[in-house]
Amino acid sequence: MQKTMLLGRSKMLDSAVFYSHRLYDLASKNLDTIYMIKASIKLGIYHKNNNEYTKAFQYHNEAFKISRLFNDSLGAGKSLLQMSNIQDMLGDYLGSKTTATDGLRYVENTSDLRSLSGLYHIISVANRQQKNYEEAFRYNKLALALNTDSVSQKKNGAKNVLIFKNTQANILADLEKYTEAISIFSKLVSDSIIQKDKREYARVLGNLGYVQWLQDKHNKNSEALLLNALKINQEINDVEGLIASNIYLTKFYFEKDKIKALKHAEATYQSAKKMRNLILILEALGFVFKLKEDVVEEARVYDKVHHQLQEINQSNREIYAITKYENEKLTTENVVLRVENNKKAIKVLVISLLLAISLGGVGYYYYKQYLYKKRFLQLLDAKTIKNGKPSINKDKNTITPAISQEALEHLLTQLELFEQKEGYLKTNINAKDLAKSFDSNSSYLSMVVNTYKEKSFSQYINDLRIDFAIKRLRSDATFRKYTIKAIAQELGFNSSESFAKKFYKKTGIYPSYFVKKLEE
Repeated sequence: MQKTMLLGRSKMLDSAVFYSHRLYDLASKNLDTIYMIKASIKLGIYHKNNNEYTKAFQYHNEAFKISRLFNDSLGAGKSLLQMSNIQDMLGDYLGSKTTATDGLRYVENTSDLRSLSGLYHIISVANRQQKNYEEAFRYNKLALALNTDSVSQKKNGAKNVLIFKNTQANILADLEKYTEAISIFSKLVSDSIIQKDKREYARVLGNLGYVQWLQDKHNKNSEALLLNALKINQEINDVEGLIASNIYLTKFYFEKDKIKALKHAEATYQSAKKMRNLILILEALGFVFKLKEDVVEEARVYDKVHHQLQEINQSNREIYAITKYENEKLTTENVVLRVENNKKAIKVLVISLLLAISLGGVGYYYYKQYLYKKRFLQLLDAKTIKNGKPSINKDKNTITPAISQEALEHLLTQLELFEQKEGYLKTNINAKDLAKSFDSNSSYLSMVVNTYKEKSFSQYINDLRIDFAIKRLRSDATFRKYTIKAIAQELGFNSSESFAKKFYKKTGIYPSYFVKKLEE
């Protein structure tokens, strides 16, 4: 424990991780759950400090798992707070909000105001990122309400309270209540606690300069505040602060001086790469695309990072979902173990469980039948199935920044023709070949599909095929006589298994059930 603490303070993170593993192994060998939790938390913290967010999430999840198993509500709540913070840093705001909301269940009725206000804060931040500003403001008020007196502020940390106020000001700015936001930022800039912490001082200074500029684009004081914040971040070498300052300056110079704007956008990109923060890399590249002419290499990076980020966030959600299920299962098993010495109780329990399983099995069967029938009826509703018309939304506000307007319009038109001619029914379609037939490239095509269809290329093709299958099966009695394998081949799938899996994923029922009910 002493070694991990000293190495962590000295920022010798690799060594701190090594001894934390030693600590965990020793604690595990001695069945010491307290130190197993401490070791897992340390591993989560050190990996996060080293910008290894996936590993950090896994170790905090391990700490949550052990805490939950041994009914340590405070420990479980703290771990979920750390996990939701990591999800927020990875741009998984829905996942962050869900995890933090779960954390509230463990700490709401405890005396741990620090963790409770932290969970309220992260839910507020996630809602703000999702542009749910009213909800963001509500949870921010809940966090601040726990810090109304000197005792609670001391318990929660005075600096944390100031961070909550900083967030409140940002939300007010999002709601275009600039005067109120500027008033809060001005008070924070004058606060002695903030002034002593250069990192927080630079953050608030940058926020103040940016919001003043939002209120009045001709404000002469804004540029000086933004540059001062950047200078402080450079002096203390705060990478996260440098990113924030350079993003603000990119936006500030965007219409005034394209050269300066590009310089700050590229500085943001380099800092984000150094920090290995995928969401900030994407944000920085978004500005580079708009300010730089030749962005072929950047487009490749954008596409790669975008998919990597999706995979990481999906993996983190799955890790947490499995842990919740396993802990509920282990809790049930512990109940059985506690009555192991009472044979009569065991017999009663077994009989009850068998009865419950039997009833549950019957109930589950009829519930599944009800769901299948409901989904089948939904598929019969013509409104739920596209009628072969182009489904690309050209009015979508989001513009893919790597592509010129002319190239974008060309790709959207080609996709419309592709859908009209039912080109998706061909086998072995891939983004590279289709993009080539459009006189474009796979990166651009994938980005357009991701942006305007809000799904991956493979999901886009599969959804078109399934929609076609539903329409034809409903209208063509002869087609319903085909085997599932033959239907799959008609749709361009390589196997009946692949077709059935994709059909179920989109509709919630299997094609064989759909055909059977149509015939009935």
